[in-house]
Amino acid sequence: MQPRKFSWNIRNSDVDKGKVASGFIAQELASVVESQSADCLGLVYTNDPNQFSIAQTNLIPVLVKAIQELNAKFEAYVATHP
Repeated sequence: MQPRKFSWNIRNSDVDKGKVASGFIAQELASVVESQSADCLGLVYTNDPNQFSIAQTNLIPVLVKAIQELNAKFEAYVATHP
């Protein structure tokens, strides 16, 4: 996953069109989800094939798990390298 800076291009609305934001590109995230067989996470809405969107809050459990795993590795390292 690659965080990006982008300009909104909402195809069926002028609301926020051109507004600069940061986040993930839904199509890129969809590729990652597919490659990891992680459809169960519900991270990308693909109901409209012309405009994917991201369920950002569904990413929170994934991030928490990643932090827990990194913390466990850090604790193991600290325990073996006083």
